[in-house]
Formats: sequence, C-alpha cells, structure tokens
Amino acid sequence: MKTKSSPIKQMTCLVLVVSLLLSCSMSSALTDENKPNETPEFLYNQDLANTSYNDLLRAFAKEGGVDELQVYYPDFYSGSYIGDDGHLVVIVNNANESDYSYIEQVCDNKNISFESAQYSFNQLISLKNAIRDTVITGSANTAYNENKMEESFVITYGVRDDLNKVRIGLTKFDDESIADFCELLNENPKLVLEQLDAFGIAYEDKLGKISAEMLADLPLQFYQDEQHYEKATLKPGDYITS
Repeated sequence: MKTKSSPIKQMTCLVLVVSLLLSCSMSSALTDENKPNETPEFLYNQDLANTSYNDLLRAFAKEGGVDELQVYYPDFYSGSYIGDDGHLVVIVNNANESDYSYIEQVCDNKNISFESAQYSFNQLISLKNAIRDTVITGSANTAYNENKMEESFVITYGVRDDLNKVRIGLTKFDDESIADFCELLNENPKLVLEQLDAFGIAYEDKLGKISAEMLADLPLQFYQDEQHYEKATLKPGDYITS
C-alpha cells in the first residue's frame, strides 16, 4: 500500500521483480513510497495499517476458499490505500452494513476509514488483464514493437486503487500515442470489446475497431511515465504490471 498520492499496487515486472510486503501473485501490497512525512506517529499508524490490510487479505482468501497466499476479492471491495495520516482507507462499492461490519471486525483497527467507488477491484483487474493479454502476450505484439516501440508505447500499467482506474504509462502521452495503442488493440480487439460489454458501455458496431472514444468510456487513465522511461529504469519493450 502506498500513501494517498500512491495507492496500493503490487508490482510484478517482466524485467525485474519488485518484492513488496506480499509476494503472492496478483496480490496488492502496502508500501511507504512517497510518504507525506516520517514522523513516529505516521510510521506507527502505517505499521498498524499494514497489519490490518494483510489481515483483510487473509480473511478475503478464507472467504473465497483459497490459500492465503492466493488472492480473492469480494465484489464489494474496490481497493485500499494509506492516507496522509498513515491510517488505512478501504474503498468499497455497493457495500451494505454487514460488509462494513465485516471489514471493521477483521481489521480490528478503530482508525480505518471508508470511501466509496464506482467499480470493484475485480472489475479493474479484469480490465487490466484484458489489456495485458492483448498488449503483452498478443500475437501482434512482436511485429508491432519492431515498428513502433522506438517511438512510443506502454511501459507500465496497473490498478490505481485511490483513482478506481487502470493506469497506463506511455513513453509519450499524446494523441498519436493513444492512436498507436488503439492500433495494437485492434490487432485482436476481442478481449477489450468484452470489457466494454462488462462495463455496460454501448457501442454501435461490435465488429468495428476500438477507438480512443471507446477507451475514454472505460476506467482508464493514460499518462507519460517519465519516472521509469527517462531515468532508464525501463526501456521500450519492458513492462511493469500491478
């Protein structure tokens, strides 16, 4: 988990593996990157927040009947992050009173707070995976990269809990880069078109091409990832997923 400016993200890099508090595949993790302060009080609160968050993930796994090193998220759960005061913020959607009581009991932390969001964490993961499976493992990826990668393309992508969106970091962020992204998706648009259906987004021609306008209706946020690209931590062709 990160501070409010940097939400929960589990980072799995295809070039380098970033180990956070939880090493299990697909699980979120708590980190202290970009903390607003490092006062003893903040660090104490953050430690409690980490414990509560890990307890919550284990409880979710038990509810889902999976091993605690695996991941299961109920549909009312939308994510979590550490606030500026170091306390845990749990994001929910369409939660009822029993859902809130369940989280409070599991976390056993009187300082946790709640926020509401539109989409579940499961929905965001499905969208992220559809993009991953199209962009990273799609059959068009290699040929596309040979022609386009030196100019612009995706280098990071992952779920941003506090934004309730999937963020996609590009080497450049402009209309041309978004058009390039759509071009790759259209090599095999099936998975993303299915996501449009899943999010209840109507489009006229199911056999048509994915456009920037279609993507704008999905909970996606594109940005220029200067941190990884310009500092040469990653180069075009390397990806970080979360």
